[in-house]
Amino acid sequence: MWSFRANVSFREGRPPIVWTVNGKRFDPDRSDAQIAAGETELWRLRNEGFLRFLGRPHPAHIHLAHFQILERNGKPPLAHENGWKDTVALEAGEEVLVLIRFEQFRGRYMLHCHNLEHEDHAMMPRFDVM
Repeated sequence: MWSFRANVSFREGRPPIVWTVNGKRFDPDRSDAQIAAGETELWRLRNEGFLRFLGRPHPAHIHLAHFQILERNGKPPLAHENGWKDTVALEAGEEVLVLIRFEQFRGRYMLHCHNLEHEDHAMMPRFDVM
């Protein structure tokens, strides 16, 4: 599961909000998942929200492969979510289950929030297709 989260820090010298996936900031030298080329996987994406009422939507974008949304919050996807996607919007507290196939290319890729300030502040993990 990939969890998008805003971590708040009130310590001096740190940014007030740190955007993370699975509690980690982006590190280009760390691979958070290794996937065999040709594999089909189920991925669960969740927006942990920030104090729920202050949560921002996170449009989760996956590089390399298209996916199908199988469920949103345990229910069938919304009508406009049928078909192939490369981005899914997650409101605070929401979760989607997606079916994704990595069939075309090997290499290093990213999953990231498409909110520019979140992406710029390291809200992304690297995954490798081998």
